[in-house]
Amino acid sequence: MRVHREGDLIHIADVGSRNGTWVAVPSGAEVTARTRDELSIHLAPTSADDADSDEPSDVSFSGRSDYARAIAGALESWLATKELPSRISIVSANAELSDEVGRIPLASSEDLVIEPTRTVGPGWLTALAQAERWVRRQNVLFDAEDSMRVEGLIVASPAMRRAVARVVDAAAAGARVLLITGPSGVGKDGLANLFHRRLGRAGPFVARNCAMFSKELVRSELFGAEKGAFTGSVQRIVGAVEMANEGTLFLDELGELPRDVQPMLLRFLDHGEYERLGSYGRARADVRIVAATNRDLRKASLENEFRTDLWFRLSVHVVEVPPLAERPEDVVAYLRSREIAKGQPFVDALAPGVIDLLTQHAWAGNFRELVNFVERCISRKTRGALTLETAAEILREGALQPAVGASPPRSPVATDEWTAWALRAREAFAEDHDGAFPQTWDHIKDLVENYLKPILFAELSAASGSKGIDDVDLRVAAERVRADRGTAAKQLRRFFDRFGP
Repeated sequence: MRVHREGDLIHIADVGSRNGTWVAVPSGAEVTARTRDELSIHLAPTSADDADSDEPSDVSFSGRSDYARAIAGALESWLATKELPSRISIVSANAELSDEVGRIPLASSEDLVIEPTRTVGPGWLTALAQAERWVRRQNVLFDAEDSMRVEGLIVASPAMRRAVARVVDAAAAGARVLLITGPSGVGKDGLANLFHRRLGRAGPFVARNCAMFSKELVRSELFGAEKGAFTGSVQRIVGAVEMANEGTLFLDELGELPRDVQPMLLRFLDHGEYERLGSYGRARADVRIVAATNRDLRKASLENEFRTDLWFRLSVHVVEVPPLAERPEDVVAYLRSREIAKGQPFVDALAPGVIDLLTQHAWAGNFRELVNFVERCISRKTRGALTLETAAEILREGALQPAVGASPPRSPVATDEWTAWALRAREAFAEDHDGAFPQTWDHIKDLVENYLKPILFAELSAASGSKGIDDVDLRVAAERVRADRGTAAKQLRRFFDRFGP
C-alpha cells in the first residue's frame, strides 16, 4: 500500500495486493480521503502465522442450500466468544452495498455481510481478516465436496469430511505423494481424483491397480518396456509413469506391489527417474503419486513383506478413510440420494426402524454392499412402505454377516436373571470396598458404572462366557445391544478385568 498526503487530502493506493485493503480499496486502485486529523490505517494479517490461530471449526452442511447459514452461524458464535458481537446477513453475490467492508464471498454464489452491533476497536479488523481467511478455506472444502457429490460420491459424515480436508490440505501443500488407507469400497479412488483436481496440473489422471497384473507384467505396466524386451513383446509399451507425466498416477492396492518392483518405485519417488524394461538408460517424469491400500503397511513392513524405506517415503501425507459402518451419516445421505421409483425418494418408502437397522449394520462390503442393498430393494417393487422384516431379509441376502435385527428377537430376560446380575454387582462392590454397601450417591454411580453396566453388557451381548476380551468379536457384541464398538470395548474390558476367569 502507498499513502501520501497533499494538504487536507490523503491518497491511499493499493499497489498490487491479492485481496485489496480493509479501507475498501480494490486491488491496484487508489482512493482519496479528506481529513484534517491523523489517519490510522491497520493492515490485515496476510497469513495464519501473522494472526491469532483461533478460528471457528470446520462447519457441517448438507449441501448448497444450507451452506451460507452454516457459515454465518459459526462466525456469529465465534465473534461472540471474542466479545465482538455482530450481525451477519446473507445477500446475493450481485447485490450492491454502500459499504463493502465486511463483505465476504461464499462458494454458494452468495455473500456474507458482517457488521458490528456496537463500537469496536482495531481488533475488529483483525477478526475480519481471520474470518475471511477461514471462509476461504470453507469455500475450498465446499467446492471439493461439491465436486465429489457431482460424481455420485457421498460426503456427509464428519469422518469423510476430515478425509476430504486432509486431501485438500495435501494438494495445497504441493504434496508429491499421498497415501490413502482404508477398506475396499470406502471411496479411496474418489479422494485420489479430488487430489488430482486440486493440484490443477496440466497432465492426466492415470490409474493402475497393482493387484491386477502378474509379477512379470507389473514392471512394464508401470515403467514401460522396449520392443522385444520379453517374449511376445512386439512393440514398445508406454508405462503408466510416462503416461502420467505432469499429472497424477493413482496406484490402487499398492500393498500388492511385488517386492522386487518396490525399489524401482522408491527410486522414482526419490529422484523422478525410472528405467524401461529392456532399456539401459534412465528416463525422467514429473508425476504426483497417490497410493491406496486396504492392507496395514506398517505391519507388512515390520513383517518384511513391504519395504520399510518405501513405507517411510509414502507416509508423509496419510489419509485414513474409516469403514462405512463408522459413518452412519453417509449411509443416510446415500439413501436420500436414491429414488425407489420415479419422483419417490428412497427414504420415503422406509417403514419406522429401517433407518436404525441400516445405520447399525456392519457393511462388510462398504458402499458396494450398500448400493447392492438399494438395488435389490428397488427390484422388489414392494407396494407401500418397505417393512423392517423385508429390509432385514434383503439385507441378509447380500450380507457376509447377519444384519442387526435380522435374527429372531432375543427372548425376554427373566426377572430372576436381572436379580442375579444385580446381586452379583452388589457383592463385587462390597468385596472391593471392605464389605460396605453403597451409602452415598457417588457409591451408587460407582456401582452402576463399574459393576452393574459391565455385567449387563457382557450378559446381553452373549460375551460373558468368553475367556477374555480378545476372544470376543466386538462388532458382533456391539450389534447385539445396539451400541458402538467403543462402548463395547470399554464395558467388556471392565467386565473381564473384574469378573473374568
